[in-house]
Amino acid sequence: MAILDWRLEGRSLEDIARDLPAAGFEPLSQSQLRRLLRSAREAAKARPQEEARRLDLLRLDQLQAAHFAKAIAGDNPATDRVLAIMDRRAKLLAAPPTAQETAESESARKALLEKLNAIAARLMGAGAG
Repeated sequence: MAILDWRLEGRSLEDIARDLPAAGFEPLSQSQLRRLLRSAREAAKARPQEEARRLDLLRLDQLQAAHFAKAIAGDNPATDRVLAIMDRRAKLLAAPPTAQETAESESARKALLEKLNAIAARLMGAGAG
């Protein structure tokens, strides 16, 4: 993942190969890096939504890092930006509703629709009388 992240940041294979040992990874040749990146891209094609979400989260992390120090120092626009980024991240990380939540929501929707129909029927009956 670190290799893919570095590549997405625009780093060259030469730079990545040089910096791997300093980052605590095994040394790899540029051809080994190419194979790893090709495998990662193929895996990403198999799950495009998950990969797009991961990339969006990475970009949000980068944006937040750029504004965070100013926000902590009291810069109001930077604070607003960091909060907006946090909100966006929370939306991306939100779990889809469970089957029970979906059923409860549908049940509540039907009950509300029945009440609205009953009110409409009473109003129409009052208008005819």
